[in-house]
Amino acid sequence: MTEKTNVIIDDDLYMDVDTSTIKSKSNNKDTANVVDISSKFDEINEQLDHIEVSIYQLEKSLTPQTASYHNAGIFVNIILGIIFALIIILLIL
Repeated sequence: MTEKTNVIIDDDLYMDVDTSTIKSKSNNKDTANVVDISSKFDEINEQLDHIEVSIYQLEKSLTPQTASYHNAGIFVNIILGIIFALIIILLIL
């Protein structure tokens, strides 16, 4: 005889994985306290997908290639390169 797989949630609650229901340990026979969570999985997955899209958009917005810092960095590097080149030319002459 095989036992059912249960996930212990709290001291008095456990989840039956086979039926996706949460039951109370104190009254296993009573079906009034049974909560069916299988219908809520779709709603939870939709919310998780929305959060994942938001996180991806936030990470993408923080990259320096999409900001004006990228162009400013190139401009500063060009100016510094010209200054250092002039200093080296003056030292050689």
